[in-house]
Amino acid sequence: NLTLNIAKRVQKLLESNGFIVIMSRTTDKFLSLPERSNAANKSNADIFVSIHINSGGGTGIETWWNDKNVKSNESSLLASQLQNEVIKSTNANDRGVKGRTPKRGDFHVTREPKMPSSLVEVGFIDTTSDANKLKQSSFLQNTAKGIFNGIKSYFNLVH
Repeated sequence: NLTLNIAKRVQKLLESNGFIVIMSRTTDKFLSLPERSNAANKSNADIFVSIHINSGGGTGIETWWNDKNVKSNESSLLASQLQNEVIKSTNANDRGVKGRTPKRGDFHVTREPKMPSSLVEVGFIDTTSDANKLKQSSFLQNTAKGIFNGIKSYFNLVH
């Protein structure tokens, strides 16, 4: 529910600024990871941004990219812009931009899309301080603004 809430806020910001947005889902329905990547690849989208909420006892926001993506340099740039802008908008703990390693971060949604792709982890649902932030509409909106600003910044750099 929270990631969909953030995604819809991002969609609204992007569309009100002239972007064409393709959502992998607009309701609380499950799509497999291959379904998400395949749909993005068929759509010829310019970028793929996946919004998640972390767990595992940490705190803060991190953004992932994958060097196995066919547009890995652009994915790294996209991840950096997203992370910078989300941290600016939320003042959350900055866990940084992370790339795939042999044992971590080989996510389907950052590896398989044929366009630059990044995965934003918006806090830890199992940590009280982050969970409390995720209950605040203002935090969700600030997160969406950060993702929007990161996307806008990315396109300003590559076009």
